[in-house]
Amino acid sequence: VETLAGQIIGMNLITPQTSAEGKKVHQVLVAEDVYYPGESETEEYYMSVLLNRGTGRNMIMYSTEGGMDIETVAEETPHLIFTEEIDPAVGLLPFQARRIAFNLGLSGTAFKEMTKFVMALYTAYVKSDSSLFEINPVLKTSDNKILAVDAKVTIDDNALYRHKDYEALRDLREENPIEVEAKEVG
Repeated sequence: VETLAGQIIGMNLITPQTSAEGKKVHQVLVAEDVYYPGESETEEYYMSVLLNRGTGRNMIMYSTEGGMDIETVAEETPHLIFTEEIDPAVGLLPFQARRIAFNLGLSGTAFKEMTKFVMALYTAYVKSDSSLFEINPVLKTSDNKILAVDAKVTIDDNALYRHKDYEALRDLREENPIEVEAKEVG
């Protein structure tokens, strides 16, 4: 792990979300292996919570094609991307979380776990004043647990005054230097 992390730290990571120059890797998170053998195959899903600008409502966008670039999935197999609109007056309802788990093809324990995961994900999105929660992949482990393996979270800058504790988590190296400077000068 130390050797591989040492090779990654300092390199420029180029992804569809970065510029052509990429982003310099400053740190690596080492986590428990979640792709262990068990009673069933692991499955990867894509899930995001974001504002649907067309309707002015939050929505959950999800797909059975997790672990892949969602833009490629949208381009090549758009029928594999589902959305669930959330009524702002009532929030995410349990039947909607169950529909998401059903559309992902889950049953039994995995179905129940995904339903809880979706409800918790939406609650976290709303309570953190985020503009995007993107989990890719959401993993169904071989023993039917549901885990967020990788995530991108964008917090609404205009709501940071309500979340003073988030400042300690901020990594200025990951932000646009021009925007950091503009914020500093008001």
